[in-house]
Amino acid sequence: MKALLIVIACLLMFPYGISGNFGKEILSEISLEIEIPPGDYFYVHFNSSTLRLEKGNLSPLSKDLPIDAKVALTRVPRWLRLDLIRQLKEVENPNDYANLLMKVNEKYLDEIAFCIAHSPLGKVPSPEILLDNVKTLYLSDDLLSYANILDYKVNGERFSTISYKVLKNGKNLTVKIPPLIYYWFVVHPKITSGDVKRVYGKLWRDYLLFHNDIGYPLLIEKLSGIEYLWDYEAYYEPPHRTWKWCIENHPTAIEAVSYWVGKSVPENAYGSRPIQPNVIYHEHNGWCGELRIIAVAGLRSALVPAVGISAVGEDHVWREFYIDGWHENDNWWADGGGAVDKPDTYAYRWGRNLSALFAWKGDDSIYEVTSRYLHEKDMKKVTFVVLDQNMEPVDGARVMVIVKGPFDTTWYKNKLLELLQKVWEELPPLLKGRLMESIYKWIICMCNKLPNSTEWFKPCIWNYTDMRGECSFTLGVNRSYLFVIQRGILENPLLAKQNRFYYMEKPRKKTIPIIFFTHRQKLKKTDLKVEREGEIQISIKFNSQGYQFQKNIFTGNLGRYMVYAFPSFFIVDKENFEKFRKGKSFKCHLYTERSEGELTFPAEIRDWYIVFKNRAFSTFLRINFTIRVLSDEKMDVVQIVKPSTAIWNIPWANVGDEIELKGICNGEIDLFIDGKRCQPKYSFPYWTYRWNTSGMAPGMHVIEVVKGNARDKMLINLVDATPPAVVIEGPKGIVDAGMIKIWGKAEDNVGIKEIEAYIDGKALKVNGKEKWEFRANLTKPGMYKVRVKVKDFAGREGCDQLEIIVNESDHEWGPVISDVYHYPSSPSNESNVIVYANVSCNSPFGIDRVILYIDDGRCITSKVMYRYGDNPVQNRSEEDPLKNTSNSPRYGVELGQLPSGSKITYWVVAYDKANNSASSEKKFLEVAA
Repeated sequence: MKALLIVIACLLMFPYGISGNFGKEILSEISLEIEIPPGDYFYVHFNSSTLRLEKGNLSPLSKDLPIDAKVALTRVPRWLRLDLIRQLKEVENPNDYANLLMKVNEKYLDEIAFCIAHSPLGKVPSPEILLDNVKTLYLSDDLLSYANILDYKVNGERFSTISYKVLKNGKNLTVKIPPLIYYWFVVHPKITSGDVKRVYGKLWRDYLLFHNDIGYPLLIEKLSGIEYLWDYEAYYEPPHRTWKWCIENHPTAIEAVSYWVGKSVPENAYGSRPIQPNVIYHEHNGWCGELRIIAVAGLRSALVPAVGISAVGEDHVWREFYIDGWHENDNWWADGGGAVDKPDTYAYRWGRNLSALFAWKGDDSIYEVTSRYLHEKDMKKVTFVVLDQNMEPVDGARVMVIVKGPFDTTWYKNKLLELLQKVWEELPPLLKGRLMESIYKWIICMCNKLPNSTEWFKPCIWNYTDMRGECSFTLGVNRSYLFVIQRGILENPLLAKQNRFYYMEKPRKKTIPIIFFTHRQKLKKTDLKVEREGEIQISIKFNSQGYQFQKNIFTGNLGRYMVYAFPSFFIVDKENFEKFRKGKSFKCHLYTERSEGELTFPAEIRDWYIVFKNRAFSTFLRINFTIRVLSDEKMDVVQIVKPSTAIWNIPWANVGDEIELKGICNGEIDLFIDGKRCQPKYSFPYWTYRWNTSGMAPGMHVIEVVKGNARDKMLINLVDATPPAVVIEGPKGIVDAGMIKIWGKAEDNVGIKEIEAYIDGKALKVNGKEKWEFRANLTKPGMYKVRVKVKDFAGREGCDQLEIIVNESDHEWGPVISDVYHYPSSPSNESNVIVYANVSCNSPFGIDRVILYIDDGRCITSKVMYRYGDNPVQNRSEEDPLKNTSNSPRYGVELGQLPSGSKITYWVVAYDKANNSASSEKKFLEVAA
């Protein structure tokens, strides 16, 4: 009796839920991630004849891509595929990027795919640069003690991040950063407005880490021996600080990079005002703009997450680094010190009236960071709501915030002076008389008198409205603001189709409506009542997110802005679906506009259409949904639900992948793969089977399930997107002259077709495939380059290289040390002492390493010397403060500041790659007392 009363009470309290679920079995299910462009729609059809859910108007997202790009997508982590498709459709050469994705080492794959997908739309760095970027990234990982790149593969999904050693309250800790922080702010090669390209033959990550001009520190040397990323201390750095001060107070990568920035750009800006990190370094001068660019590049080269911060309205920029959150970091001009984790510096120490601040991402989108630099009482949130003439929200409208502030004119002055000089140089000699020369000098004089800075109106931040028509800013209270609200043809800030203006003398928390005379597509719908019971029950669960591609007003490039978004959702019968498609008035059930939801629709058995409509002007909708149909009717039920795809017309996978097959059933089933029976696992109403495709042939494969009178079938296309791998296992090191055996192994997900081997470009015959070997008669001493290339049946290639060193004991080979000296020649205890060595080679072997030995009278220590002025070799820039000194390559190592009265004996030992060595004479160094 008590149990009966409980059931009756439940029925009275929850009649809809109970009547909708008791005793029902799943007849059909569909689960999918889709993308709906602005103005479009997607539907799922419940077919009353088959009692199945069917995908409706779904065109494969990859349909316009070339075949190589479609194949490459199977190798890319699933979480990157949709973003990558969007980018590959916009670039001029999608096959170049597809081929890169199909040839690289698997550990590089997620980083390269992310950089392709998240570059400005249609403007991706070249495949060669992307490969350079990631190779140097992993080389840095091998060299730096405080950072460790972690590669994960979970349920077939590959992603990476970094763990760091840190020092917190005197304790050694290890911390990890979120993967997206790693990809955006360590891996991504784009820093601010400059294009990503090789300058002086190098990408900035390689150039800044391994190149220095003589007289300036080498970044990889300063980072060697650093054990901690950061010490969690907030501090101001003194001007012209020494390396000794850095190591004694903050022995961290954050301080090392900041020191390197200060010493590498020791002069205020003049001349060309470059935006490329390599040029900034090589010219060694700059204001805050140059310092920010080279600092962000230096930090990312050092595997530290970093982003540029802009206070455009106040004419200052700096950077932040990430570890357990974002932290302010800045270098003052001309090695004038700096700040670490001191966000109050600008408003409360310098007294700047901050307006709005933003950070710059690698796709040229921006995001606001004002709240990190102003106290709550000193900022206000201003919200705009943009509406059409029917009071419907307008998404994709741009709101620019304009302030009056200092405007740096030095770049424009320098460009004008360069132009005048060029015109003067091209004038015929007959026209260069005294009068013209006087006029020319007078014009130059007037140009030089122009101010380096002036007050002008400029945008301090901008943003775009979401599907609610909303766009918000956090603004400093001490400024006046002009807001420019624009929609339509946002090619140029001055040329929008529609414009509105709003002025605010002092910001206050306010929501401001803006109306444009346009109209969003309106659905001519009538909502119908939902019945409490039905022959079937359709349950829907979905969540959505939105994004827009919008312009950076400084570069004009399109970046991705994630915005609040939602579909218009409803269910209609066949008659009303046709009316909806034709733009006529229609009747629907369960109409809602929300970003996520769980809905239930009891209905009679007839054709139904579950519709997701994107009514936005500019926002793309990405929706994950699961739809089920349940019924009281007893029948055999079996269906394949996964894998599901919106990317291809049928699921594609890479040979070797493990594919999760999943479906519904109401009892045990027969599962067949290409006619071969397989045993699934059950957790009713679901069945699952993990299909390992290793060893399967590329092509179509048939998955079939049977339960009594019910059956379902799916085709899966297996492709070969993985390059073969080859490893030269030996010999290692130095070998004796004669017949040499070289051996190794190779593997491929489908099979090895052929192997080719070369020594110094000469082809040799190879025996074997998975395990292979060949022999070569190497009689002359020297260094031989061995290259082994393997091909698979899809035409993909892999290769490995090895250097074999053949020595000859009868010869006295060895490096030549022509000069060893220290600088300055008479150091004080404040001097940065550097030891240099000129080392060359008179043998067939290159220099392997150069070691400096130091005897201070108590013990002998050693330091590895670095190659200075190399990688690449360069003449001095005309803007280099040291332009009148030599920049020729040499070996060097910094000893830093030595105590007064120090007396040191030092010498150098150099080794070539055959381990032949040579020692220099001993030198003496004394520090003034």
